[in-house]
Amino acid sequence: MKGVLIYSLPNSTEIIRKNGTWLKRTEQEIRNVTTELQFVISNFEKSSWFVFEENRGKTETSIELSAHSSSAQISKDIYLEKVNHFKTFCKQQATRKIVLSRTKWTKKKIENPTEIVDKLTQKHPTAFTYLVSSPLFGCWIGATPETLLRGSNKRCETMALAGSRNINNSFEWTEKETTEQKIVARYIEHILTEKKITHSQSEVEIAQAGNIEHLKTTFQIENVPNLFSLATALHPTPAVSGLPKEEAIKFIEANEDYNRSIYTGIIGLIDQKNTHLFVNLRCAQLFSNGILNYVGGGITQDSLPEKEWDETEFKSLTLLNVVMRE
Repeated sequence: MKGVLIYSLPNSTEIIRKNGTWLKRTEQEIRNVTTELQFVISNFEKSSWFVFEENRGKTETSIELSAHSSSAQISKDIYLEKVNHFKTFCKQQATRKIVLSRTKWTKKKIENPTEIVDKLTQKHPTAFTYLVSSPLFGCWIGATPETLLRGSNKRCETMALAGSRNINNSFEWTEKETTEQKIVARYIEHILTEKKITHSQSEVEIAQAGNIEHLKTTFQIENVPNLFSLATALHPTPAVSGLPKEEAIKFIEANEDYNRSIYTGIIGLIDQKNTHLFVNLRCAQLFSNGILNYVGGGITQDSLPEKEWDETEFKSLTLLNVVMRE
């Protein structure tokens, strides 16, 4: 189906603009293509995949936004109840972490969606910024800081990115944030070791993404037989699901009470020589009458409900600070 693809890679001033068609594909169909550069998107569960096919020489496709008829968001009180419910599950089931997310609806007349990605790229130069539009999934924008896999099959890297604090109201990292990040790093280490892939990892460092800071460990990886297979093995990491992963995903599906769609899915470019895949965070769906922001955070038995709510609020500002000034 007809669509638009606009994106900019981290630390690049170039904004790529393409018109074409978004096609539904199976994971196996994508896995079998190793020599062609493909732009792919998945939903959180990886049950739906979309691939972009460019129409060269065509005139620019206009983006038609539909109106959003309901807010599709939960109240603060209900979110706090859910945090406590997730905390209780972590204590009772020895589940170390579960990610709880929500949507945030903001009314705003959206007239020039393509200009938003230009402003996002200027404001967040180290993020992967994008706009994608198709009747298959709607119109989305994003500025994600999280690399899932970047490089070639000879040498690439991934990251364990977790724990959050507001740079404008910062605090000392607590055991809750450091434990969150360690869970993700250990998970990646386990996957790479299990697959007998040569790798090394950095010390933990602080990574800034707009108004937010995270704890990050970078993994350098060598000689990967199939980059797409590794990416799908890593995703979803505990940074967007939880640990143990299967238990966390089942609990999320049973208790989050909404469809994440492509939020926390895979997005980016894939082939064996030039891969740039990201976890789709700091993203939102655009409508003619507003923006539906998708935000979340990791819940452990040490989580403080009010603090978790505040974290989702300042995460939403990554996009809202740009869109509301449009």
